[in-house]
Amino acid sequence: MERPRPNCSGAAVALWQTAPVNPAESPSAEVEPRARRSASADAGERAAFGVPPPPRYDGLDVLRAAAMLLGLAYHATWAYVPDIGPWYVVQDVASQEWFKAAASVLHAFRMQAFFALSGFFAHLVLERRGLQGFVADRARRVLVPLVAGAPLIALVDLGSQRWSASVGSLSADYPFAKGLFLRPLHLWFLELLALFLASAAVAAALGFTGKAAGRGLQRALEVPELLLLGALPTGFSLVRLGEPKPADSYLPNLAAVAHYGLFFALGWCLWLARRDVAALSSRRWLYTLPGLALAGWLYTRDLQYRPEGLWWGALATWLLVLGLLGFAFSLPTAPRPALARAVDASYWVYLVHYPLVLAGHVALSRLPWPALLKFVLVVGVAAALSFGSWALVKDTRVGRFLGSRRAPAPA
Repeated sequence: MERPRPNCSGAAVALWQTAPVNPAESPSAEVEPRARRSASADAGERAAFGVPPPPRYDGLDVLRAAAMLLGLAYHATWAYVPDIGPWYVVQDVASQEWFKAAASVLHAFRMQAFFALSGFFAHLVLERRGLQGFVADRARRVLVPLVAGAPLIALVDLGSQRWSASVGSLSADYPFAKGLFLRPLHLWFLELLALFLASAAVAAALGFTGKAAGRGLQRALEVPELLLLGALPTGFSLVRLGEPKPADSYLPNLAAVAHYGLFFALGWCLWLARRDVAALSSRRWLYTLPGLALAGWLYTRDLQYRPEGLWWGALATWLLVLGLLGFAFSLPTAPRPALARAVDASYWVYLVHYPLVLAGHVALSRLPWPALLKFVLVVGVAAALSFGSWALVKDTRVGRFLGSRRAPAPA
């Protein structure tokens, strides 16, 4: 069985944001490449000269929150996939075939959409803060969590193996059951993102920011179906390099770099073509519904494991990513307090949810309960503890570091 491999692709983190302390600092605003200014100063100047406020991308926050929740659900499916033992630390006594299909469909678009959004906002930060500010901001938001989380994740990995083995839920075919391994698990995306951001910084220092590619993307958006040709290099990468497996080692995985790097590049160039994204919005249903139908059909058949199935999977990925971006760009700006709180917590929730899911899987693994009931319990408890713990840290230095937005002071 090749799908789903547990590559820990939790996607729900807020690496796109740039510690927005006030609205002018939000990554969802299109801003000029100038020194940082207060929100009130910018608003006053715009009002004085009759300049409308910069457009915001609230829909991207919606997509981010959805990716976070889907990431938790995705990880929670693994223990209940039939014959998952060689790829995951827990093989539950209960399993259902549809969990494999559900995990594969989620795996087909979540992280790809995340990296597209990461590229979009990375280019925004570069234009706004310049190269030096870009490097400092991205290093703080990407490298620090990766370095700080690495030893903790190693301990979680080792502890979950021993606990699972002690209750009889660790498969003899699990390849990482022989001691302490240093591997990123669900933090793998930070390593890849750091690599992509470093490459972008070097290119910018040499004077290459992708303007020609951005102009090409603008022309392609005149006939958005041309973007579906991105399925060709994606399919080629899957066929020739294999499935991306970045969670198993800190050494860069070539298949993962090629696969996700293409979507980061898409987002990077999409920032330059942002005034033409209405073309994607107009086709959001046209892409998303066929993408879901194709993925649902493909990942319930053995075809998914054959080369021709990989090509079909690449097409489903591009349909879903472009469709979701279309939905994100089409969402109108409006106050959404509940969603704002979820977005605010998303980075923290992603960082802490995976050990909680592991613990739930091991704790329930030998109980003779239905797989669906266990899945719901694992998701519910992990989500409640993740969001609940955020309430305890959001007003601390840790919370502010991870992007907590302070409530405005009363007038």
